[in-house]
Amino acid sequence: MLSSILTWVFIIALAYYLWKRHKIKQKMAQPAAPPDWVKTPDDYGKWREEVRAYESYQRDLAGKSLCKTCGWMGKPRTETKGHFAIEVVLWLCFIVPGLIYSLWRLGSNYDACPLCKSTLLVPASSPAGRKLLDEYGQRPGR
Repeated sequence: MLSSILTWVFIIALAYYLWKRHKIKQKMAQPAAPPDWVKTPDDYGKWREEVRAYESYQRDLAGKSLCKTCGWMGKPRTETKGHFAIEVVLWLCFIVPGLIYSLWRLGSNYDACPLCKSTLLVPASSPAGRKLLDEYGQRPGR
């Protein structure tokens, strides 16, 4: 009895998730209304080109970070504090210190620049990231 109830709850939750995901995709697929200056088909074509270029630019910036120290742009590298060798020695000698050290290392992950190891990263699509992009004169893919 309990397993059949759990099965139905799972099926309903999955159906709701898929329905919401479909609705979100539908909202994203609707194009924006053209601005007032679009009066002729040529103007509409120019406007659509601008929109496509902007959307492509946004996709290129998505998930990328910009280093404030060296100007590098891309996907940040995940660094972990501590050393693996110390963790192994603590596990081999004593279980409790090894467990504590491992838990500390798992909780101390951070994103860093692969070039200079700095933690001063900003999302490239944020206002601060755009300001730095203009300052450094970089564009995605370069």
